[in-house]
Amino acid sequence: MADTASPPNNSLQQQSSVTEANDVLQKSLHIGGKLSDPADRFRGKGTTFKAKLIGVEDVPESRGDQMCQEAILKLQAIVKASGEHKTKIIINVSLEGLKIIELLTGTILHTHPVHLISFIARDLTDRRAFGYIFGVEEGKHQFFGIKTQKAAELLVLALRDLFQVVYEMKKKEMESAKTQQAQQPQSQPEEVYAVPNNRPVAQQTPTRQQHPQPQTGTRQHAPDVRT
Repeated sequence: MADTASPPNNSLQQQSSVTEANDVLQKSLHIGGKLSDPADRFRGKGTTFKAKLIGVEDVPESRGDQMCQEAILKLQAIVKASGEHKTKIIINVSLEGLKIIELLTGTILHTHPVHLISFIARDLTDRRAFGYIFGVEEGKHQFFGIKTQKAAELLVLALRDLFQVVYEMKKKEMESAKTQQAQQPQSQPEEVYAVPNNRPVAQQTPTRQQHPQPQTGTRQHAPDVRT
């Protein structure tokens, strides 16, 4: 039997969900009373979340709240009408991006680099559902609807932190590259390669140099040869 969407939540429930998610994330960033590097949780194998794949829908734009809400409601209606269960998945979040892995087989269904994810939207009717837009190719976008095992806010905030970490890393790389470029000595002017032509080289007749005879006398001087 397919899962049905939860009834709309009021603002108090949504605030409670956000607070709970923030508390969990803050605790995960503290190790031994010291604040750890935010990028640590995304290095290596990263972190994982259990969820279900609601479905995938082509969308015309790379962002838009209303468009995403309509897409996720459409996907939920399709699943409900089909009577089939949603695919159980594991969402792996790392510096490489997102990987959607089928829970039963371990097959990687989708791999989504961070720089190609353009928008994330929560489902306004279900606090355990959200979706994001992925740029498949130039001018083509797909919306991925996800239903998480726990509050979707946990995964949404993890993605937000991942985007911030990747942004800061790229920013530092660019600043480091600029610093290295500024510290490098000015390069010598490059030699210009002259394009050869087919004109014959004018032959010059060598001139015969005449050497003056040394003056006679008690002392002999070396000849002055001028070119």
